[in-house]
Amino acid sequence: MSIHTRLIQLFKRNVAFEWAIEQLHTPAGYYLCQHTLVDQYPDLSPQEKTRLLSKINELAEQTAPFSAPVSRQDWRRLERRLSRKM
Repeated sequence: MSIHTRLIQLFKRNVAFEWAIEQLHTPAGYYLCQHTLVDQYPDLSPQEKTRLLSKINELAEQTAPFSAPVSRQDWRRLERRLSRKM
């Protein structure tokens, strides 16, 4: 199963992650976003976890700070960008 497929599953099923992305513009929300994603899939190898967190960090650095809470649509855009870069 690809990381992209796992991201889609995560988006569909993980309420905690959805809460974290709503708070992504805060330091605590960003931390929760990263760690909820990694913890959701214990079967990811350490290399996959590192790669995924690296891509999230990369995309966050390229994105202007959020002026409003992150919406589901914002997450979909992030997920699409991640899937293209994987």
